Amino acid sequence: MTDAKLPIRPIVMAAFHSLAEHFPALLRLFWFPAVAMVAAEITSRLVSTRQLDPIEIPWDAAVLGGIAVVMTLATVAVVPAATSWHRLVLFGRQQEEARYRLTARELRYALYLLIYCAIVIAAAIPCGFAVFWGALGLVALGLPIGFADVESLLAGAVAAGMAVALFATVRLFLLFPGIAIGRRIGLRQAGQASRGNQLRLFIASVIPMVPVSLIRLLTETPADAGVPVILAASVAATVLLIPFLAVSVSVLSLSYRALCPLPPDALAQAA
Repeated sequence: MTDAKLPIRPIVMAAFHSLAEHFPALLRLFWFPAVAMVAAEITSRLVSTRQLDPIEIPWDAAVLGGIAVVMTLATVAVVPAATSWHRLVLFGRQQEEARYRLTARELRYALYLLIYCAIVIAAAIPCGFAVFWGALGLVALGLPIGFADVESLLAGAVAAGMAVALFATVRLFLLFPGIAIGRRIGLRQAGQASRGNQLRLFIASVIPMVPVSLIRLLTETPADAGVPVILAASVAATVLLIPFLAVSVSVLSLSYRALCPLPPDALAQAA
């Protein structure tokens, strides 16, 4: 562990440079996750165009449950690529044989990732509902707020809740590179390593997410979109998202290296 300040700009620049430096590995590792993400995008967008019927609650619940399963599987499909990319960024040319493989280490990473996503979502939802019901209260008081305004407020509140939840859990970020290289680092150690650098680690991690949010906004499909439009938007969104996903993994890896210096036998442990 180190008391040094995390250098945000060099880390972000090095993270983006890792795309060019390891571009063949990027294609090799992320093509299958990209296919899984496209399938999940298409399924999600097709269902979002369907009007839910209160009379068919069991069927609708099954459909939504199926979407949750598909999205979870897509997330798990990304994990072997992410863990290998972690090792590639941390060890460079010494990790030439970056391969897509699912082992106990990847399953542990996936479990932590799913738990973390659940924590962030659970923390963001109450904030969104608070704004939503607050807006309805203003409507009841006679203020001219339309449903579209409430919907925008709800979306903004959820986004703000997500940001707050990410910042509140920033100390957990360093767990993931540690798991990827097989190094045992607990919650306490992760917290100690990031002490005094929470804001810097948060900013460095959020920077690659900003283009992701813009891509999601630009590739949204209207409710009446046809299947060809949904297919094209899903493929375009995924192809554009993958590089920024890899950059996000690189930021975590480089931050881990800066805050948790690797021992001499780290490469042997990772192997």
